[in-house]
Amino acid sequence: MKSGPGFNNQGQILLADYDSQAAPVISGASHIDYVFVDLNDVDTSHSDFAQDGIREEVGEGGGNERVESFKVAFTNNGWLTGFPPPCIDTDGRWLDGRGRVRAAKENGERYVPVARYTRSDSSIKSTVTNGLAINAQLPPSHPTTFREYVIGGVHLINVGELAATTAAVDNWLYHEVKVESRFSNVNGTLTQMRNAILKKASIDDSLLRTFNNGSATNWIKKNLGMEKDEYVLLNSSDASSCQTYAERVWCRHIAPAIVEGRAPVKIIYYTSAKTPTTARKGLKDSMAVLEKQYKFAFEVVNKLHSGTCSVATLPTEEAYVILGAIPQIVKDHKVDGTKLVPPDKY
Repeated sequence: MKSGPGFNNQGQILLADYDSQAAPVISGASHIDYVFVDLNDVDTSHSDFAQDGIREEVGEGGGNERVESFKVAFTNNGWLTGFPPPCIDTDGRWLDGRGRVRAAKENGERYVPVARYTRSDSSIKSTVTNGLAINAQLPPSHPTTFREYVIGGVHLINVGELAATTAAVDNWLYHEVKVESRFSNVNGTLTQMRNAILKKASIDDSLLRTFNNGSATNWIKKNLGMEKDEYVLLNSSDASSCQTYAERVWCRHIAPAIVEGRAPVKIIYYTSAKTPTTARKGLKDSMAVLEKQYKFAFEVVNKLHSGTCSVATLPTEEAYVILGAIPQIVKDHKVDGTKLVPPDKY
């Protein structure tokens, strides 16, 4: 496919238009070609699409000024091939341009051109560093902000891929992420940035190691060797969120597994809570919600079939099993370890 429909069904997008342009430089990666991606195959809510440590992102469906501005630009101007397209690697992992892809999908577009790369370094550090560096280049990227460099540095420290020292953070800022392409240290801006990274990482690390869906998935793959289709990841956050997450897991994973004979579903917990107290309460509440949903399902069956048949007791077979939680509470967990924390030890 060498051409695709223009946005708003106006004209055509030609891959040949990119041939005269220099593809974005991505450290540890080599540009291969330009191709079209079918947005029907892109799940922008999936952890693989997350911008952990790169952007301050919000959920799908609006509220993100950057995404909204792209949507308006696409409506008014279509897709402009005068700028480098989003970037993706040969494993389908996004390296740049997630905001444009999300905006195009929300606008109802079907195909978007991308620059494809093969990677020799697919580490979290490489992904975050390249994401920040690319966003600092020319439009259409929204330039990386001071806060986003701080978020990136803290994220890398918390996942163990950047040492929490002045020398290491300075080297990352100046030589790896090349922060001077966006900011100058004339007024001490970069010194403030480095100090903010170290301070925030220290605060987070003293209480709760920061994780999100993407970094939790990476931790499980690295330490447990489990692929994403072997378990369900469940967030034990604040009270309202943990109930929503647990109910979603019941409806999308546990109930279908029971019906299809695939039970028990393996569950692994992590938390995006800000304090150990909130994390512990969230785990306890989430487990209670799962148990309640399980019992409630059989109560519904009994109620519907009262007088004809009854499921008096719950089956002895387990519908789900909780393998444990990722160690995140610094003072009480082995946060540098490779084993899950049992729920009763959390």
